Amino acid sequence: MAEAKEAKAWMDGADELRIEIKAVIDGVDVERELTFFRYKNEADRQLKAWASAPGGREADKRRLKALSIVIFGNEPSIMSDGGKLRFIRRHLEYAMRFKELKDVVERWLTRWSNFEDLGDPRREEGA
Repeated sequence: MAEAKEAKAWMDGADELRIEIKAVIDGVDVERELTFFRYKNEADRQLKAWASAPGGREADKRRLKALSIVIFGNEPSIMSDGGKLRFIRRHLEYAMRFKELKDVVERWLTRWSNFEDLGDPRREEGA
């Protein structure tokens, strides 16, 4: 069982979206910060399951999958190395149902969709 206790989001610099989540999953307190970025014009985030987490890496992966369903609507993809979980745009779109996340996530997604035809916005800012 997963229960989200707190969630907040903020933009960090020109192209990163950070989401911090505090939850209780199967009786274990979990606190994670996810940093979404743009990769080939898509929102992307890979999150590594921790071997140092209670119960080890596999237990952490199970808890993160459960948390993903609560916050992001469905499980993340499992990367080929088996230890990383991948979140994409559809996960962020579902997360916007949380009022604590909606405005910032929507603004970040909109900012990037406005730049899709212009190329990398950092070039426009002189970076």
